[in-house]
Amino acid sequence: PIVRLPIHPTPNSRRPQPLSTAPPSPASRLSFPPRRRRLCPPAIGAAASASVYDLSAFKNGRPYPFSPLSGKLTLFVNVASYCALTPQYEGLVALHTAYQPKGFEVVASPCNQFGRQEPQPDDEICAFVKERFGARFVLLDKLVVNERPADGRSPRSTVS
Repeated sequence: PIVRLPIHPTPNSRRPQPLSTAPPSPASRLSFPPRRRRLCPPAIGAAASASVYDLSAFKNGRPYPFSPLSGKLTLFVNVASYCALTPQYEGLVALHTAYQPKGFEVVASPCNQFGRQEPQPDDEICAFVKERFGARFVLLDKLVVNERPADGRSPRSTVS
């Protein structure tokens, strides 16, 4: 059995801020230092895709093409088990349950590259999400969204 500790926000965790209806003042606009922009390169040997449905990822260690999702309203969402937003699984399950009969799909993609909030192996992530939240939507293997994984190894599962 998988044992997960309850997630409690820490004083340093980010919390959503209420949206203001007032227009932003010039001083409140975000500014970032100049840096080199990086675009995600296509997979080696892959041609440019015209649609997300031309791409594929991995699920249970096997290629999972997105082409069967064509024609369906599909929500692609990044998820993590050790994140302040982990309770979003409840909402994702509710959305999927309510609208899946009408052709709606959820494709969840865990990734450990954002604060290392998804360190578990793929099979444990899948079991946790199914047992704790009753998820029946597509849960991909961990994705590599940066050029190199946080652990420094070569990427194994990227969207291609």
